[in-house]
Amino acid sequence: MRARRTVMIAIFAMACLGPTVPPQGKYTLSGTVVGGSQIGADACVFGSWIPIAGSLTQPWEGRVTLGFGRLMKRNGRVIKRDTNFVGHWIRISPQGPDSVLLSLVGPITIDLRAARTDPTSFTGAWLCDTRFPFADDSSRPNPGLWGLLTY
Repeated sequence: MRARRTVMIAIFAMACLGPTVPPQGKYTLSGTVVGGSQIGADACVFGSWIPIAGSLTQPWEGRVTLGFGRLMKRNGRVIKRDTNFVGHWIRISPQGPDSVLLSLVGPITIDLRAARTDPTSFTGAWLCDTRFPFADDSSRPNPGLWGLLTY
C-alpha cells in the first residue's frame, strides 16, 4: 500500500509540468496512466495548453509545448523522468459533434480518439507503451485516460 501511495504522489508531482492555471480561451490537453506495483507497469503523464478560441468546430493544428513524464519502478527504486517538447506538432480534428481525433507528430507520434463527456470536454483511452519516451526493456503497455477540456 505504501508503494502505491508513493506512486500516486509522484504521478501528481509529474502532472505539474507547467503552470497550474491555463489562460482563458485555451484548451487543456492531459493524459494519465496510473502505475502499478509490478515491474514494467509504468505511470505516465502528458499535458499541454492549446490556443483554440471558442468551440472546436473546425480542425486545428499548430505547435505547442508538450510535457511528458514517466515514473518507473526498477530494482526496488523509483525512477522519474520528464521533459518538455517545445514546438511539438499537434492536430485536433472534430469527428462529428461528439468526438475528436488528436494527432501528435514529433518525438511522440500517435493518433488518439476521444468522445464528448460534457459540453466543454472530451475523454478517451490511451496506452502508455514503448512509443512514448523513457521506456525501457521492462516497460509494458499500461492503459489510462486522456482528455481535452476548454476554459
